[in-house]
Amino acid sequence: MRRTREGSNAAGLRLRMPARPWALAPMRQALRTWLARCRLDDDRTCDAVLAVTEACSNSVEHGYAGDSGTVDVRGDVFADHLCLEILDSGGWKPTQRDEGSCRGRGLEIIRTLFPDMTVAATATSTLVRFSVPLAPA
Repeated sequence: MRRTREGSNAAGLRLRMPARPWALAPMRQALRTWLARCRLDDDRTCDAVLAVTEACSNSVEHGYAGDSGTVDVRGDVFADHLCLEILDSGGWKPTQRDEGSCRGRGLEIIRTLFPDMTVAATATSTLVRFSVPLAPA
């Protein structure tokens, strides 16, 4: 995983990770570090990390489905919220779903945590975007 542009600071987060499951753990750690610098409370930090992990997992599993590629995680700080974006440049590739499986709920989870979540998908990329409210100072 590599930090791009501004690196990990309260001004902005720019991460690029390989679209591989093993890259999720270091991404989560870098995200937690950045969220701490943004002074996000523990509950919102856990929610944001879960949502970003779900979006990145979707990119790994469906965006590339075993092909090589990268996933970008971007975060920006505004007066009253953080904006988080997860972007891949893969095309959606469905995977086998077992009947009765508990899988396939990632976007529902993100939308439950962050109702303003949007997904912009094309044949060549997917962008997931949502806002995380900041507590008043």
